[in-house]
Amino acid sequence: MIGDRLRPRWWMLVAVTLVGCVTLEPFPPPPGIEVAPVISAFVASPDVVDAGGAVTLSWSVSGAASLRIEPGGVDVTGLDEVTVFPGSTTTFTLVALNGAGHSTSETTVSVQGVVDPELPVISTFDPVTLVNPGLSNTLRWVVQGAERLTLFGPGVEGGVDVTGETAWGPSSALPPGAVFRLVATNVHGSVEAMTFASREVATFSVLVAGQSNAQGVNVSASEALAAIAAQPGVRMLGNDYVWKAAYEPLDDCIDQVDEVSADYRGGSCSSFATSNTSGVSFGVSLGNNVSAVTRGEVLLIPSARGGSSANAWRPPSDPYRTDRLFGSAANRARLAAVEQGAPLGHVYADASFGAVAWFQGETDTSDIDQTDRYYARTDAVFDGFQQVLGAPIILAQLSRRGPTGASDDPDGAKRNLLYQRVREMQRRMAAGALMLDGEPSSEAEARRHLVVTHDLPLADGDGRHLSADAQIELGRRFSLAIREHLLGQSVDGTGPRLVGVEKASLTVVRVRADRGITAPASSGASAYSGYFAVFSSGKQIPVSGIQRDPNDARVVLITLGESVGGAVEVRYMPPAGALGEVAADVIRSLTCSEPMPGTSLCLPMPAFGVATDAETASTLRFFEQFDDLDRE
Repeated sequence: MIGDRLRPRWWMLVAVTLVGCVTLEPFPPPPGIEVAPVISAFVASPDVVDAGGAVTLSWSVSGAASLRIEPGGVDVTGLDEVTVFPGSTTTFTLVALNGAGHSTSETTVSVQGVVDPELPVISTFDPVTLVNPGLSNTLRWVVQGAERLTLFGPGVEGGVDVTGETAWGPSSALPPGAVFRLVATNVHGSVEAMTFASREVATFSVLVAGQSNAQGVNVSASEALAAIAAQPGVRMLGNDYVWKAAYEPLDDCIDQVDEVSADYRGGSCSSFATSNTSGVSFGVSLGNNVSAVTRGEVLLIPSARGGSSANAWRPPSDPYRTDRLFGSAANRARLAAVEQGAPLGHVYADASFGAVAWFQGETDTSDIDQTDRYYARTDAVFDGFQQVLGAPIILAQLSRRGPTGASDDPDGAKRNLLYQRVREMQRRMAAGALMLDGEPSSEAEARRHLVVTHDLPLADGDGRHLSADAQIELGRRFSLAIREHLLGQSVDGTGPRLVGVEKASLTVVRVRADRGITAPASSGASAYSGYFAVFSSGKQIPVSGIQRDPNDARVVLITLGESVGGAVEVRYMPPAGALGEVAADVIRSLTCSEPMPGTSLCLPMPAFGVATDAETASTLRFFEQFDDLDRE
């Protein structure tokens, strides 16, 4: 049934006759002009049913942003049919809407006959709105005259006795279109009703924020246009504040409005577009992947600026002040709520929701003092986004560090140690980090989720920016995190997480993950691509072998080259140096339903640990030029 506004008498039917009408196909609109949606079919079948039988309403619609059925006003966006049980002659109206207007089509169902009045009556059986954060995920009903109630559906295929109950909550997330059947029985017989799980998301908004890896810096702007195309329904708010079909480079500079986020500072837009400073971000890939599973619209809101530090993103007293990075981003997100009815948070109830996709931190490795304040500064930024926008945060852990070109650190090894300090802070910011010192302690942290990048290739000749292919994969990883943590879907959107490190003996250390992990390609000291190092009392301990525990697929066994009586620290860090292709031999989920396209590789474990070897913290200074916004 399609909502609590459907009347009880709809369940009492013997036969149905149908009369349908549809909206005619209009002439094609001029190019670039949006027109009202077109309903090419709206029918009901079968046209004759026995008492208590079902009628399926089905339709074919193009150009609609949302769909609903009247009476009842029930959202059926993303569906192409629904089952109803009318108890009296009813005219159903399908309403299709988009930004240009609406179209309607009607189908009348004539009901003949009367059901035994002694049978139970199912007055309402509400459809469940799935998985939207903050919204009900509970089936509810009102029934009179039943001695027994039985519910059938996903997770309760054999039926569950709900006699005396008025609601039931699924124990796990459900797919769109999942059908439940409620059977009410008394001594006179049984009647039943059906309801469906409505689609998850009408519109999903994503604020793409951070620095150059969020902007996308890898290929020329012209090459970016050809790298990946947005699917229909994936739109963007350009830096010119105009809504348009999304494209890469997502963060282009054409007609830039907010100069605070302009990436051609000191130059011009024409030089910016031709100097390989804007390419493929993860934005369009993220949008395509989310739209594919929600069957809804995705709005991308670019606001990143290359070279910006966490301090440059600190929230101003006026959170919508557009001459500050935070305010510029928040203002654009507010436009999505006001102009598109698509807020990142949930202040507009069940209309839509979204997230902040954050990739930042490279600039904060320019100086040890900057690095050590990264956690507090970024935490304040995240708190600001969550308070002002009501938005969850999906953050990317820093990638591999390639050559710096500096005479004192040509291969980037020293800089990589500061990268690692930031990686560990980012890991600890995220829910599900399973930190060594305990679980996340605040509700805000529970709405922050981490995606991993250290196994992805860098752009050619570049020491810090992901390649175009890597960004496309990163967009998929962001979408997996969104699907698991925000849409509640049964996918591996997290990858394995560290549970703890313990000494099994004087020469063996156990590293435990929260799930089964892949075995290394070899059992030597450099297994898992040389990521592991062990320290005790500030001294690096030699390692003679690394393997997955043959008795527990969740555990890595590290055999030390010497006995260690004291405590140990373990670091799992990508080595410095350019990476031209995906690093396959890292710790990954042992199994997953959606591996990387063209491979069998699942999501990797985040880098963890901050221990350094012979380098002292005071030597890790590079003093790059900061913008004025970074100064306190």
